[in-house]
Order: sequence, then C-alpha cells, then structure tokens
Amino acid sequence: MRTDPLIFVFPSDHRLASQVAVAPEEIVNETFYFPSKAAPAVRRAVLEYFNRAGLDLKPEYEVHNVVHAISMITSMRAVMLLPAYTRRYLPESITTRPVKGEVPTLDLVIAYHKSNNSPILSYCFPEWESLPGHRPSTTESESRSLRYLRIIYGGESHWNKGAGMGLHGAKDIELRL
Repeated sequence: MRTDPLIFVFPSDHRLASQVAVAPEEIVNETFYFPSKAAPAVRRAVLEYFNRAGLDLKPEYEVHNVVHAISMITSMRAVMLLPAYTRRYLPESITTRPVKGEVPTLDLVIAYHKSNNSPILSYCFPEWESLPGHRPSTTESESRSLRYLRIIYGGESHWNKGAGMGLHGAKDIELRL
C-alpha cells in the first residue's frame, strides 16, 4: 500500500536539529534507543540499516511504542530512528530529520478476503480495488476468516481480530471489523 521511510527523531533543541539531514555516523556518540522486540519489523529495519552502514550501536534502552519513544527522547535527550508516520504524534519539543544517504524503509501492505463486505473496509479504502498491487485472497487458508484484516508491516504479518489486539510493528493501525 505504501512505503514509509525511517527518519531520525530527537529533541527540537538537539545539536542535530540544525542540519537538513543526518548521516548515521553522526549519531555514534549520542544516546540512541532501539525499537524493542514488540515492534519486530521496525527493529529489524533499524538493525539492518546500521549494519549496512558499518555501525555497531549499543543502545542503552529499547522502547516499546511511539508514546514510550516520545517519553524517552524528551527525558533522556535521546535519538531514535522511527517510521515517518510517527511525525504526526510528536509534540513540538521533538523534531525529525531525514536520513542522509541510503534511506531505510518499511512497507505497509493490507490483504483481505474478496467476500469480506465489512463497512469499515469500504470506509477506510473506498478505492481499494485500485490500490497498487491489489490482489484479493482467493482461498480460506489465505484469508483465515472473512472477518479478519491482515496487516503486513515491514514483512511481518499480523491478524487484527477487532478485539483491541495490538499490532506489533504497526501500532497506529487498529481496525475493528
């Protein structure tokens, strides 16, 4: 459905805030936090990115969700690499900068069963047949159930059963069917 770039996130008055973009080697001596295993797709993208950049960061802490990240960035003056969608949740005391050079990304894909006529699908995706890569599920094993919406974020597959279940790696998306 879309690809989200990862961006650097840090306090608005941080020394990196004056830059247009931030290179990975510029955060080596900063307090840096990784996403926890609760967000496996984001964590993997961050780890793989720094590995490709030749950096072996040793984070002091791991954060479990966007609210936790905001708290730790603010209180500990930390730096994180997060998906761009998190921008809309950040207070003015936190800013973002794009990654300089190779930009790590995460893919968001939504799969559904073609006979799922849930009103929420029509509401959220009125033109879903025209979305890039549109391919409805054709078998019961692909769809698991007519009332489930499959969320794949960064290659991880999660099934939202509409019962307030959190979606690891896609915590800002919760659809109740």
